[in-house]
Amino acid sequence: MPVSSHKPAPFELRITVQWTKPEPIELGSRDTRLVRDKLRFPPSIPPSSGVYRITCEMPGRPRRVYIGEAANLRTRATQYARPSDTRGNRVSPNRGLYTRLRNALRHNGSAQYQVAEATRVAQKGARTESLQMTDQFHRRLVEAAALIHEEQRRDAEVINAKAPVAT
Repeated sequence: MPVSSHKPAPFELRITVQWTKPEPIELGSRDTRLVRDKLRFPPSIPPSSGVYRITCEMPGRPRRVYIGEAANLRTRATQYARPSDTRGNRVSPNRGLYTRLRNALRHNGSAQYQVAEATRVAQKGARTESLQMTDQFHRRLVEAAALIHEEQRRDAEVINAKAPVAT
């Protein structure tokens, strides 16, 4: 079978992401019997699929940003709240993020959580379409676009383990 020498035409995509208003992440439990180093995420986090953005700031340090995607945002936030269960088994998908957030909050810093609430994609010359956060491919596309955007801004340290390198 002959190999086609047809070269696909270049294309341009525009991905638009609108974030919700930042909500604070706090340190400590409302119940004094529980671990005081537990992170408290905003109760408004939906139990739906989506892309999230966590920022933390400490005096004298650059702002740090973490972008992620999850099939259930509320469950993922719960996993970040404590790095291990009561038996010491690790359940956190990112212990380093927990440590950074905890340290920022312990040292007069702040941490916030946001969700991508409006995401759209447009191909040049075609109509704009909403991306469906129930589709993992769409979530990963938005996550990658948000990571590239943060890297190119250069006003924060992106702390994702495998953040793309902006050129």
